[in-house]
Amino acid sequence: MRERKHLVTYQNEFIDSVIFSKDYTKKMLHLFFAIVYKVQENSSLVEFDRTEIKNLIKTSNMTNKEFSKLLTDVASKAFLYKTDEEIVVENKVIARPGDYIHENFFERLIEQQNSNRLIIQIKPKFKGWFFDFKKNKIGFSKHYIEDVKTLDSKPSIILFTMLNRWRTYKKSIFMDFEYVKKNLNPETKGYKNNDVLRLLEKCKIDIEEKTDLKFDFIVIRSKNGRKIEQIAFNVNSDKTELEDLLKEEHTNSTQLSAIKVILRQKPVEKLEEFLNDTEINEAYKIIITEIIQKQAKSVV
Repeated sequence: MRERKHLVTYQNEFIDSVIFSKDYTKKMLHLFFAIVYKVQENSSLVEFDRTEIKNLIKTSNMTNKEFSKLLTDVASKAFLYKTDEEIVVENKVIARPGDYIHENFFERLIEQQNSNRLIIQIKPKFKGWFFDFKKNKIGFSKHYIEDVKTLDSKPSIILFTMLNRWRTYKKSIFMDFEYVKKNLNPETKGYKNNDVLRLLEKCKIDIEEKTDLKFDFIVIRSKNGRKIEQIAFNVNSDKTELEDLLKEEHTNSTQLSAIKVILRQKPVEKLEEFLNDTEINEAYKIIITEIIQKQAKSVV
C-alpha cells in the first residue's frame, strides 16, 4: 500500500466555484494542490525550497528550467471562479453573482536569484477557501496529494475532487450535465455528449483503480430522450469507512470478523448473524444494516 500523508483541505465553495481552464494540465494541477498544501502548513505567505515541492509531486527528475516553466504556467494561467457578489467599476456593474471571472490565483510567486528558494502568496480573496474552516457553513473536503498524483488524467483529478466531498452522503447527487461537461473540460474540439459519457466511464475506472473512492452514475435525459439534462452520482463510502475501522485500536476481534466479512461481500445471511452479536456496537450495526438493505435493493 502506498504511503498517504500529505492531506490538503479546502472549502466546498472552492469545488463549487472554480473551473480550471483547458490550459491547466495534469502536472499543473499536481503543483497547484502541492502549493496549497505547503501554504496551509504555514500561512497565506510561505517560503520554502523548490526541492520540497518537486519531491511532493514526484518531479525530481525535472531540470530547474523545466520546473520553473511549470511554476510560471501555474502562476500565470487564469482559472474561472464564480463570483458571489456584484462587482462595480466606475459606477458600472461589470459582474453579477453567478458570473464566471478569469483570474490568477496567486498574488506573488517569486523565484529568488541564485537560490533554490520560492516565495508564494495566495491572493487574499481566495485565502478563505483554504483557511478558517470552523467559520465555514457549507463544509469542507480533503484529499491526499498521493491519491491525486496516481490518476491518469486531468478529468480524473477534477471528477475526483467533485465527488470526494460526497463520500459520506447517502443519497444521489444530481449535477447538471453542462456543469459536469464544463468542469471536465474535454480537450478534443467538437466533443459530443456521448464522448463526455465515455470520458466519465474512463475516469470512473481510473479513480476506482487508483483511489478508495467508488461511485456509479446515471444519465438523466429529457422526456423525448434526446437531451442529457443531468448526471446522478452515487458515491459509496461504506467500504472506505470499514477499512478505516480495521485500523482502529479499540476494534475487537468480533468486530474485525464482521468488517472482514463485509469487505469480502459475503451473502446477506452471513451479515445478519452479526446483528444479534452483543459485542458489536451500534455504529457497526448501522453500517451492516445499510449494506444489507443495499444488497436487497440490488436483487429486486
